[in-house]
Amino acid sequence: MKKLFTFLFVFILISCSKDPVIYTLTATANPSEGGTVSPSSQQYDSGDVATVTATASSEYVFQSWSGSASGSSLSTTVTMDSDKAVVANFVKKKYTLTINIEGEGSVTEKVIKAGVATDYNSGTVVELTAVPEGEWLFVEWKGDLTGSENPNEITIDKAKTVTAVFVKKQYPLTIEIEGEGIVTEEVIKQGLATDYNSGTIVELTAIPTGDWEFIEWTGDITSTENPVQITTDGPKTVKVKFDKLSKIEGGKYYPVPNFLANPIEEAQLIIPVIIINYIPSTNGITITDDFAELEANRDYGNNIIYDMKVESVMNYFLGGDIRQKWSMEEGSRYHGQEDSSKKPYLGYKVLELLNLFVLDFDQNGQIDYFKLFEKINLKYKVENLGVKEVWFNHFPDGYSVPESNMSSPHRIFTHHGKLTSDVSNSARNDDDLPIYDKTYVVYGQVGWYANNLHNRGHQIEAQLAIWETYRNNYDLSYLFYQKFGGYPEGAPAPYFRGGKVGLVHYPPNAERDYDYDNSEYVDSDILDWKPNGGGTLKSINKDAWHYNRYMPLSVPQIPDDHQKWRSYVNNIAGGDPEGGWLIYWMQSIPSLDNNIPYNFENNNYTITNWWDIIYKWDETIINNKNLFE
Repeated sequence: MKKLFTFLFVFILISCSKDPVIYTLTATANPSEGGTVSPSSQQYDSGDVATVTATASSEYVFQSWSGSASGSSLSTTVTMDSDKAVVANFVKKKYTLTINIEGEGSVTEKVIKAGVATDYNSGTVVELTAVPEGEWLFVEWKGDLTGSENPNEITIDKAKTVTAVFVKKQYPLTIEIEGEGIVTEEVIKQGLATDYNSGTIVELTAIPTGDWEFIEWTGDITSTENPVQITTDGPKTVKVKFDKLSKIEGGKYYPVPNFLANPIEEAQLIIPVIIINYIPSTNGITITDDFAELEANRDYGNNIIYDMKVESVMNYFLGGDIRQKWSMEEGSRYHGQEDSSKKPYLGYKVLELLNLFVLDFDQNGQIDYFKLFEKINLKYKVENLGVKEVWFNHFPDGYSVPESNMSSPHRIFTHHGKLTSDVSNSARNDDDLPIYDKTYVVYGQVGWYANNLHNRGHQIEAQLAIWETYRNNYDLSYLFYQKFGGYPEGAPAPYFRGGKVGLVHYPPNAERDYDYDNSEYVDSDILDWKPNGGGTLKSINKDAWHYNRYMPLSVPQIPDDHQKWRSYVNNIAGGDPEGGWLIYWMQSIPSLDNNIPYNFENNNYTITNWWDIIYKWDETIINNKNLFE
């Protein structure tokens, strides 16, 4: 009986217990390709805490939970007190598409496959269309899109940058020449060499050669002005007309030899020049007897050659001019003494070659430059064609022609108590040459190239030394004459083996004037000049500069049997000690980017380009430039 009671008790107890409660968790991804959720479906007892984790697919990022869960953490928990459904929300990765523009134009963006305006969903395909402005053309895509197809498509699968390149439309400018002359083209507003960008403003300058003169422009310009400007907003053709000059009274123009007409290649500053030869003649063919009898015209043995051809004298002068031009261009190769690959800074361009057979003289028996320069219209050539030098070849006969003579509108210097604009190796009077709006220098030359270089050297000395003292209110030239030239510092004193760069009359080892052929050695910093010292010294004598330099060109021949002149006219420069020294010396004149340091009164400066001081004289004075800055 007792066993039966126990069994019934247990049976009743079991029959009265509840079954356990089970809930289901369902997790899904939105969108389905955006990623996965783990677990995706699972059952939990009531009260359990379930953990759900979202994993993004490639090119998607997890954004948030929704449904029975919230938040933005990759993993979240859900308390299972009922059936739960959670959603993991994913969004496409977004990338920036950056559009850059070169030139003038715009780029439109068209979504081929879903995306938004600036940042694009990964995988978005965007069509880009380059739209040029007005006178511009689309050229190419650069960056993450290349080629010239337009429009073009790009797929955004990462941040991308695209550049649309536009260029100005280009139009040809054709110049036709009637007669003998050239036309220079100077771009006033951005353009290229032959075909010009649309909108480019080009200044055209007509330059007649020899005995020709400019008459007019026709075609897309009709004008008698010179120079003129034209805007290239379409293909343009301009015709320039030159006519033979009216016979110039007492003279004749000749074609300029090619070497003289063209500056050396790579020259960075072009110097326009006019050459005048004074060759007395009654017929323009043979020289006068008085001229033939001048000592400078005589051959060896004091031999006088009567009826000598004008051509012989002209070619003798031309031989000197050619060697002079070559030497000065070579002389502008800064530190070119030991490195001939150095670029020349100066290039000389002869615009006209004139033989004068008759000259006007004033009441004092001197050349009347006012009449002469009015006759050849020098004012126009200086002020409009940029002529900076007149090379006046002659053999003096009772008149004087200074080695150099400046005419300038800047009357700011004092000479012998009088104001003057003339900074040259002359009497420095303002009344011997006509003064124009721009500076020019007349060089007196007698045929021998080294003598011509000598004259030019003194002009260089005058401009640098006088400007240094005026500009800095010095009582003498400290930097140029003393630190550069080698005069004893402190007070002027006789030059003796200065050991610096030297001057026209004085190589570094000179003991007296014109001591160009001195064999004595001296330590000099001419190849590494520094104003405060410290430059590398080199032991040098005449051998450094006295050697033949062969010009790769021919020189005019002397038709008459004048043996002395024939020996002078050749293609060698520097084979004489004076000419060799002057070329060598000029190659030490500080030029472009010389980077020479200069400490003055505890202030640090850099030596400027002295060739610009010399040849941009008007700009130097107007802008108060200095030999150091």
